[in-house]
Amino acid sequence: MEKYRYLKPITMPRGKNYGSNYWLYYSRKIGRKVTAYSNLEYDNLISLEMNANIEYYCEQPCKAEVFYDGEMNITVFDVYVFYKDKREEMQEIKYSFDLCSDRAIKQHEVQKNWCLQNEIDLAIRTEKEIMPGNYTSRNNAWLASKVRRRDNTEYSENAHLLLNYIRSKGSITIGMLITSGRLSELNGISYLAELFYRGKIEFLNYDNEPITNKTEVMIHGC
Repeated sequence: MEKYRYLKPITMPRGKNYGSNYWLYYSRKIGRKVTAYSNLEYDNLISLEMNANIEYYCEQPCKAEVFYDGEMNITVFDVYVFYKDKREEMQEIKYSFDLCSDRAIKQHEVQKNWCLQNEIDLAIRTEKEIMPGNYTSRNNAWLASKVRRRDNTEYSENAHLLLNYIRSKGSITIGMLITSGRLSELNGISYLAELFYRGKIEFLNYDNEPITNKTEVMIHGC
């Protein structure tokens, strides 16, 4: 039995509606190229890629048929997510201004019914959840681009030394880590991206400021 319910996305036509765009990128987390059919879907997928609590995801996982309101309805979920705590979730991605349309309301009821029947959570994610700050998506995409260039097994045995040093400081800027010699000026940001990807560290004001040498780093959860 497969660990994940959905392994391959279904083929979808490229959208022609407002705000639509087509994105293709390589995911280190799931080991293949991932497709997004709008800017908001891309921002959401990159946030899943950089979320250390998420083990696996699959975009456009399935076409579901649901008998609702006296007729058969077909719906396609935007993402299937498998968390490290074994929780599963279907996600629908929408702009907040579109949530109250008749079409969106019906789609939500159809998807909710399917999820109840299949014993899986349903989450509606808007730009408010996906991009809580002006720099959330930019920082996610920038760090993801660095992480995907690294091998999945490339993780220094001396990482605990850097993490213990950061823990002893409470928080410390990237520039100070470089000046102290604990971090390489050449590839230090890439190494921090790796630690962030693994859920070991956090960046102060991650959602509201670009990551620079002035950005403070701290241990995750502290």
